[in-house]
Parts: sequence; structure tokens; C-alpha cells
Amino acid sequence: MTLPLAALVVLSAAAPLKLAAPGLQAVGIEEKRAQVFTDFLAQQLSQYGIRVTTQAEVQALLGLERQKQLLGCSDEAGSCMAELAGALGVDGLITGNVARLDKEGFVLTLKIVRANDASAMGNYSSRVADDAAAFDWMAARAKDFAVAQGLYREPEPGGVHLRGLSWVPLAVGVVAAGVGAGLLGESYSVASKLQRGEGASPDSLDATISGASTRQVLGAVLVGVGAAALVTAVVFFITGSDPPAQVAALLTPNGGVFSAAWRLP
Repeated sequence: MTLPLAALVVLSAAAPLKLAAPGLQAVGIEEKRAQVFTDFLAQQLSQYGIRVTTQAEVQALLGLERQKQLLGCSDEAGSCMAELAGALGVDGLITGNVARLDKEGFVLTLKIVRANDASAMGNYSSRVADDAAAFDWMAARAKDFAVAQGLYREPEPGGVHLRGLSWVPLAVGVVAAGVGAGLLGESYSVASKLQRGEGASPDSLDATISGASTRQVLGAVLVGVGAAALVTAVVFFITGSDPPAQVAALLTPNGGVFSAAWRLP
């Protein structure tokens, strides 16, 4: 199981795209079941910064009968769509069908049209095997629509492999700590000999003490560097991801949101 950690930096604010989802038509299935698909699609679109007026909200605003009148109007390219969109204050409408034509599987159609002229913003259809495949298809179409509208940009390939690079600070840490520990051990050994009156003649005593002191300081520094490198290696391994750290962007016509994400193992 992975736990996503995301950092978002707002670049600029802009009015989000607004859509209404009055409800996908049910063919061969219960209306409530079709509503589940409609609500799922609305939730998926909302992940890309799109505000979606759900089927329940449309009914609350217009009333069920008026909603049916407008959705059933034959003047789809003109006044009915404009009236429905105007009443809801949205930029576009989501229409389509969830049809069961045999014992298993669905035929799905989605059409997203502009409110002002009923021109298509997105038009998708497919046949899927079961409910799970239907949900996956709708999630993928929501992403496709966001990409087509310039609201989402795919993560750039080849992110920073933090976990894959953890061996670098690990190797540095082991070497630095090992060399530092060796120098410290050597300096302490010299100091111990000097305390016993061994290891240096009177003429070389000052040089021996100076050398031991230098090795002691250098050893302490290397041990500290090694410890820091080992901590860095642990952090790289824990906060690294597979796939690696990804960068994506949610965009609006006048700006966007930058997103950087890591995953914990």
C-alpha cells in the first residue's frame, strides 16, 4: 500500500470550467444504477478542477419535470440546451447513455456539448464487459477530456529516482564514516601510547601530537559527514517512489496548479 504525499503550488487563479450532468439515460438497466455512473463521472471530472453540477443538484434547481422537458427537447442544438445551461449557470452539458444490450456488458456513450452553440467538446463511446470496466472507462474519458481542454498535463517521463539514487549517499556515508572512524581510532591509539611514554622520541613529540590532533579533527568531521550521508540515504529510500517522483500540472485557461508528488512504500 502506498501513501501519496502531494505538494501543490498555486500559480494563478482562474474561473474553472463548469459542466452539468443531468443524468445519463438508462437503457436496459435501472435509473438508479445509471445515476451511480453519472455521479462517478462527475467525481472524476472534479479531480481536474472542473465544477460539475450533479444530477441531484440539477433536479433541485429545475425540478424533475422541467429537467425532463428540456432534456427531451428535439431542439438540441438551439434554445433548449441554451435554456438548460443558462438556468444552471454552466459552460457545457454532459449527456449520454448507459445501455445493457445483452446479459453481460454495457454500451457507453458520452457527449459533452458547449452551452452556447451545442457544439461538441467531447464525444466518446465504447462497449465494456462489466461494471468495473465501465468505471475504468469513465475515469479514462474524464482524463482525456481534461487533457483535450488543456486542464491537465501528463507527468513528464523520467522523474527523479530518489529511491534508485539512495545508494549514492549510502556509499558516501559508509566510506566517510569508515575512514573517519579509522582516523579517530588511530589518533586515540597515539594519545594512549604518549600517555604511557611510548610511540615518540623527545625530538618528534611535538610533531606526533600535532599529527594525532589533526587526524582526530579530520576523523570527527568525516564521521559527521558519513552520518549525514547515511541519514540522506534513508530519507531517499523512504520518500522515493516507484515510479519515481512525478510532476504534473492542472491548468486553467488563464493559469494553473503545479503538482509534485511522492509515494511512501
